[in-house]
Amino acid sequence: MSLITHIKSVFSISTLRDKLLYTFLFVLVYRLGSHIFLPTVDVALLKQELFSGGQKSGLIGLLDIFVGGAFSNVSIFALGIMPYISASIIVQVLSIVLPVLQKMRMEGESGQKRVAQITRYLTIIVATLQSIGYFTYISRYFYSDALLVKVFSVLILVTSTLFVVWLADRITEKGLGNGTSVLIMVGILVRFPQAFYVEFLDKRSSMPLFVLEMLFFFAVVLFCVLLTQAVRKLPVQYAKHMMSSSVAKLDYIPIKLNLTGVMPIIFAQAVMVIPGYFFSNVESNWLQELTNPLSLIYNLTDAVLIILFSYLYSAIVFNPVQISDDLKRMSGVMPGIKPGATTAEYIDGVISRLILPSSLFLALVAIMPYFAKTMGIGDRFAVFFGGTSLLIMVGVLIDIMQQIDSHLLNARYDSLINK
Repeated sequence: MSLITHIKSVFSISTLRDKLLYTFLFVLVYRLGSHIFLPTVDVALLKQELFSGGQKSGLIGLLDIFVGGAFSNVSIFALGIMPYISASIIVQVLSIVLPVLQKMRMEGESGQKRVAQITRYLTIIVATLQSIGYFTYISRYFYSDALLVKVFSVLILVTSTLFVVWLADRITEKGLGNGTSVLIMVGILVRFPQAFYVEFLDKRSSMPLFVLEMLFFFAVVLFCVLLTQAVRKLPVQYAKHMMSSSVAKLDYIPIKLNLTGVMPIIFAQAVMVIPGYFFSNVESNWLQELTNPLSLIYNLTDAVLIILFSYLYSAIVFNPVQISDDLKRMSGVMPGIKPGATTAEYIDGVISRLILPSSLFLALVAIMPYFAKTMGIGDRFAVFFGGTSLLIMVGVLIDIMQQIDSHLLNARYDSLINK
């Protein structure tokens, strides 16, 4: 009954209802575009030769997960949001090296807009390169290999990628959650029911084994939720509280154990798909293993990239000096720690100590499908067994639920104030 009441409360608030509607409509447009084929493609031949041979565990399977089947459908949204993520990685890395970009990031909203514009220009370049690689990968499945067909196909793919970026921005602005993460989550979620059904059919002759798999899957989900929700609280005393009460009141600055969320995993996956674009036709066992999400080489490389991006992303999004300055401006002080530079050093030390375990946990969960595969779980379901897919789904869904709870709480406060 409480769940039904909660759902009714969600739809009773006009602002929240509009955000849900906007999110649903933008996601619907994205899903419809994933089923619009590129022109002059023999889709039947492509699916027969590429996908009937169980190659979904390789590059195609990986891209299919993140773009919701658009890659295997040879659709106009075949690249999805991945070129934009790749461009974001490049810009964020350059912002550490180039003082000009660092200065832009420090200029507030105007600087952030300029950085975003640079990222979009770079997205066009990345999308063009990836489109050429994608077309080369599937070129023999086109009815014509004329230059005009190649140029037209690349142009469609690049334009569609920019449209997907626009959809993600609209979801962030008018909907719920981060638009980029929501689109990736939707692409993952639409593949899950089929993977679950195939795994059930494979294991129906041994139901106890299937039940054990589901229990293990449930345990991994709980671990992901704990990883996402765990918080390190830094105590803070505010002068106003001390003056208004004989007993000093302590507040807290919550710092999540998983400081960077799912972004290091998304960045790592964006990098991992690059070898498949340009070396798909190279006869090399090492390169084939590098593009197979269920191989040891792939998972070790992915784990290392996740750890590196965790450090990189935390250095970008967390500024201990800024936090220390904000505390000083609000007359806040951490017990036993001097304000100013000492507070900044303390916060930086706490964040540094959190990054290592959080990045290791992320890497462990991200390579969990490899262990699931070695335990006899099917390829399709093993991809969702922990790994990037589950972390993104859990992280994004928790973020959306927190935004919904925040809107509900604000509505209750407004109602109390009006009364």
